[in-house]
Amino acid sequence: MSNTDERSSPREIIKTEKAVYLSKLSPPDPDWPPDVRVMYDELFDHLFDMGLKISDVKERFGIGNNNVSCRFGHFIGCPPKEFVLHHRFRLAEQLLVDYEHLTVTQIAFAVGYETPNAFSMTFRRRFGCPPTTYRTQARKK
Repeated sequence: MSNTDERSSPREIIKTEKAVYLSKLSPPDPDWPPDVRVMYDELFDHLFDMGLKISDVKERFGIGNNNVSCRFGHFIGCPPKEFVLHHRFRLAEQLLVDYEHLTVTQIAFAVGYETPNAFSMTFRRRFGCPPTTYRTQARKK
């Protein structure tokens, strides 16, 4: 948890927590291939944006093949889509546990989901329970 507290507005909390989270991520390694660095930078810059699509990033920068996804996975440790999901759900976990007054809907939108239902379904697949159950269980520990 950062310096925000429960008296801060949800928007302030989310903005601060996103900034803190992103500040802890490593910058791209200068030894990575240029297309991998470009993709990493773009995903980093838009990690929590709604509507982020890997295919749009590839198209925007003229990275037209799936080979970059393989190289990204080799250098980063996971494919681009998993990179995005991993970081979105790490922040979601943190917000769920540290800020009980934030709703699942607020958290879903904060981490880039267009609907709370899509967030909850993906959360359940990744963690085996809905976000509210996860929150309750984590806060008991």
